[in-house]
Amino acid sequence: MKASRIWLGLLFMSAQTCVMAGAPPLEKLGQPWRAGYTPIQWEARIDGLPKSATVYRVVADSFPPAGLRSLLALAGLTEKDRGRPMWTGAQPEDMWFTDADGARSLAVHPAVGYLDIFRNGVVALPGQRIDGVPDWPEALRLAEALLPKIGVDRAQLVQDPEANEPRYTKILQTMVGTPISRQVVLYRSFDGIPSVGLGCAGGVRFSFGNNGQLAELEMTWRKVVPQRKYAVATKDQFLGYLKEGHCVCRFDSPSTIQTFTVKEVNPYYLELRSWEPQQEIHPVAELYGYAQLPTTNLPISIYCPLLDYGQRP
Repeated sequence: MKASRIWLGLLFMSAQTCVMAGAPPLEKLGQPWRAGYTPIQWEARIDGLPKSATVYRVVADSFPPAGLRSLLALAGLTEKDRGRPMWTGAQPEDMWFTDADGARSLAVHPAVGYLDIFRNGVVALPGQRIDGVPDWPEALRLAEALLPKIGVDRAQLVQDPEANEPRYTKILQTMVGTPISRQVVLYRSFDGIPSVGLGCAGGVRFSFGNNGQLAELEMTWRKVVPQRKYAVATKDQFLGYLKEGHCVCRFDSPSTIQTFTVKEVNPYYLELRSWEPQQEIHPVAELYGYAQLPTTNLPISIYCPLLDYGQRP
């Protein structure tokens, strides 16, 4: 299963009403599943799932002075460039830096581990010279080299065991067919389970332009502590979630589904966007498969809780 199918697709999902109290905020991943009587065919293996998983509690954090100096250096700014945060919901601990021309900026929201560095003039505009845009291996190398400067341990990232490198999504920006920037998105891992963060939550997005220079860096990396551990749901419980409506799906016409065949069960941790309050981070299960419609088979993902909240390991 390609990582981009899940992670990029989740950037634009809509919010609905939550369908299960005490569970993850599934409403962020789609609409309530309303096909409880739809016949289900189960062809998925779940022996590769962990036996249990942890619910994490989000705690407030702050950027240490050394870390802030490192961020300012990446942005090409100094403490003298500090201004007043003007975004909606700005907190007293939030920080904003920009130069006189507004060409470079640094936004920091410590409570949710959010930061954004922007450097104008690095990505070529129409009529400007395009020079030294890195290829994908070089862009990944540049991104990994910046991790210590933003306080991210490489071991915390989702790994691609086959390539022996972090798993990442590629975003290419071109002008008249010529690359002008390459963006690398790296993803957070909780106990070996990937984050399926909305926006850049649970990950870091790097953009590199001319001569491999950093054009933008965006991250939401909440500080967490283990809260509770529960057993992972069984096959029968996953089927129960489907029948009882404790699931959501992006497909907006579930009544047209004649059968649904579950091919894979994939675990993720669900993190919200930086401006959305989140007290706990829960794992979810993606039930990926094929919906038989009157005229075609449609690949869809249905999301439900990963855990049995009544069973401690």
